[in-house]
Amino acid sequence: MCTIFDGHVGKDTALFCARNAANFIGNCKSLDIDNITKACIQMDKEILQSSFSHSGSTAIIAIIEKIDGSDMFKLYICNLGDSRAMLIKNDGSFISLSEDHKPYNVKERERIDKTGGFVANGRVLGYIGVSRSFGDKNYKKNLIFPENTHETMMTCVPDIRIYYGNVGDILFLGCDGVFEMLSWSDVAKFSYESVNKYALSDAVINILDYALLSGSKDNITIQIVKFFNDKKDIFYFREKIIPGIYIPNEHISKYEFYENFLNKYHIKNKCIINTLMANCSEVNQKYCYIGPYLKKIRENKSTHIILNRRYKKNIKNLTIPILHEDFIRNNVFNKMDQIGFYRMRDFFREYDKNQKMISY
Repeated sequence: MCTIFDGHVGKDTALFCARNAANFIGNCKSLDIDNITKACIQMDKEILQSSFSHSGSTAIIAIIEKIDGSDMFKLYICNLGDSRAMLIKNDGSFISLSEDHKPYNVKERERIDKTGGFVANGRVLGYIGVSRSFGDKNYKKNLIFPENTHETMMTCVPDIRIYYGNVGDILFLGCDGVFEMLSWSDVAKFSYESVNKYALSDAVINILDYALLSGSKDNITIQIVKFFNDKKDIFYFREKIIPGIYIPNEHISKYEFYENFLNKYHIKNKCIINTLMANCSEVNQKYCYIGPYLKKIRENKSTHIILNRRYKKNIKNLTIPILHEDFIRNNVFNKMDQIGFYRMRDFFREYDKNQKMISY
């Protein structure tokens, strides 16, 4: 089971769902639409009785079953709110597996109106931008018939659909931040290219970068599942990425200095060498090319120094060690945690006080 819970008005409901959804659904006597719906309703009841019942969360839940004797997978897609799921086929085409629950959608608006609520500025009562969720106790009401607790302005009753995937297909789950500036087609195309070019963990980072570069200002969560025909254990292989502090991509030319980048992050000293990085004894790093060690670098929680490899020249000079240049796309993005960032920023500020500007 794969899930994304995107919280609003606080994080507590989303955290509760993330920690407990598997138990509620796992206790179903059998896996079918009715039982999954009942599990969602029961989980929402517990949330509404909690101290954090005012907070809410959307949900996209994918339950995956391998069909014995075939290369097919059965997918139960359970949706509340505006997170999305899609199945990207082995040929690059895609199928939308979910439909957004927005208050301005005709069916959702009619349901809200029947409970005495209203939609203003595309939001329930002018405040909440989704019409189905877990939590949100203040909106789980029927203003016409208060005793009716089953038909309320916002509801926890999910849309559940059944689909089938094949070996080689990609299941993509993403919160609404991914799609803020991108279409289904945009995300499907870029995800397909990334997954077939990189390891899954690297592909996820590339997709995150792509969504942020598109102009998304919302938080972003992504899950990717690629279906394999592994007879030993079809769910054995997985990669997990926990990003540190994120510094957005900066498009640069090979002759451009990082002045705008440095200004943005309040790094005042400009004695920085374009695209060069070198060994720093303070963090016990050695010279290395990033390519062969990319996965190890990402798993390492210490500070990283990334080296220029475009011209294969000897590395001679220091520069700010928070940049990784992707030499295929010529983008820059961060691979450090916050403590390492501040430690190395302070070190290089001190170092640069005594250095002259060096350039090519």
